[in-house]
Amino acid sequence: MKDRRKAQEQRLQEIQSMAFAGLSDDAILEILAERKHLENTVSEYQKQDALLRESEQKHKALLSEEQEVEAQIAHLNEEIRPDKKDEELLELVQARKVLEEELLHIEQELRVPLPLLPQEEIVSEPVLNKTPVETPPPTPVEVVQPVVVPEIPEPVIVPKSMFKEAGFGDQGIRLSGLQESGDFEKYVHQLEASRDSLGGFLQSLPREARQNKNFMLRVASIDPAYAMHYAVDTLRQDTDFHIQIAGLRNSRGSGNALAEMDPEMRTGQVVLAGTREDFRNVHFVTKDMPEYDEIIKTAKKSALEKIKEFKEAVDLSSLIPKILQQDEKFIAEVELVLQKNQST
Repeated sequence: MKDRRKAQEQRLQEIQSMAFAGLSDDAILEILAERKHLENTVSEYQKQDALLRESEQKHKALLSEEQEVEAQIAHLNEEIRPDKKDEELLELVQARKVLEEELLHIEQELRVPLPLLPQEEIVSEPVLNKTPVETPPPTPVEVVQPVVVPEIPEPVIVPKSMFKEAGFGDQGIRLSGLQESGDFEKYVHQLEASRDSLGGFLQSLPREARQNKNFMLRVASIDPAYAMHYAVDTLRQDTDFHIQIAGLRNSRGSGNALAEMDPEMRTGQVVLAGTREDFRNVHFVTKDMPEYDEIIKTAKKSALEKIKEFKEAVDLSSLIPKILQQDEKFIAEVELVLQKNQST
């Protein structure tokens, strides 16, 4: 693609500096037609360059906006506490809901790929001293934009297959054996009907519901950050509960479950499970964790995969956690991937 463009630009320069003295009328007409075609082609390249620069700037702005909204949501999560008055809690929950919708919109826009240059252009070669039957008009270059089908977030459901035996870091959830009957069944039905007002619903529940591991894992399948935030003492000291929640994806974008945990409960296994789900959770790692090397390795692999998706539109300072930025060898590998992306 780049070689073809360069050849077309060089050919246009040759024609523009060409002396027509001594050429036949037909040859001159043919060269003029070729020049017009090349001018149209180069003009389309320039339009695509401008569009790409605009898209890259927009992408970087969206990444910055995404971080800002996530920080606001995290702040609201800290403010939503049981000691608040009902009216204040409702206001905070409503404000968080607005931010969640804004974050979802930003994430959808970030999924739209950057525009591509036209995949095929025909290089017109000069044919001098030949008498054409008819001089064709310049052929415009049609720029075909890629058809982008936005990803639709998968609906959050609670299939039976999620409640199975699984290792830490998996998407599975293990149950503790409590039978689904009585109040437990009632709370589950209310939970399914309260997805859009989850915070207010959990705030209104009695303590016995929020200390029930089975039920709070059901909550976690919808929103792991909320489940961790509203879990009571017994669950906040349950290692298995933390490992399972750390490995779940928060499709609602309401916050980070690991940030809601008590620091002493963010063990190596918990951080590893969270890093497998989102490499940015590597910033919770500490060197005294037995799983330290595996966590770092997992984060690097996932970060490189994400960079390949974003291609050249990557702000390394905001995307790569600081602990990985300190690894010069890894950053060199990242830059190599970016160079390969730009050359394709």
